[in-house]
Amino acid sequence: MNKFVIACAASGFALAPLAQAGAQMSMSNMGSMSNMGSMSNMAPMSSMGPMSLPSVSAASPTNVAGLLQYCVQNNYLGGGSANAAASAKGALLSKFTGSSADPASDNSFASGSNGVLQTGNGQSTTLGGSGIKAQITQKVCGEVLSHAKSLL
Repeated sequence: MNKFVIACAASGFALAPLAQAGAQMSMSNMGSMSNMGSMSNMAPMSSMGPMSLPSVSAASPTNVAGLLQYCVQNNYLGGGSANAAASAKGALLSKFTGSSADPASDNSFASGSNGVLQTGNGQSTTLGGSGIKAQITQKVCGEVLSHAKSLL
């Protein structure tokens, strides 16, 4: 590891810009450190805040219903939560579409049932995976269920 990276880490600067710069130029052609620009555009790590779960509050009711289906089918909600999720899904669909049947033509529901949380403003987060992603998905599914109950 070069001395510049160690110095940045020791001083509390974020290393993500370095990773991007490294992707654009290899260590063999870096030449002098002046090629990397100034450190003034790098934020201290303390200003970045902790990682957080994606917000479910902007998801549409039909996206939430689809996500509940995804969470139950993929065992991210178990036991009583799975039963509550199935019930909430039906109630959401009845309240917001007029039918408790899965809305085949609703893109928001379809996205949710495929594990895509639509977080608003055209942004989305894909749930699922293994390891830490599975743990995050399980937490998000719990948040989706809580949000679904608040919509009823």
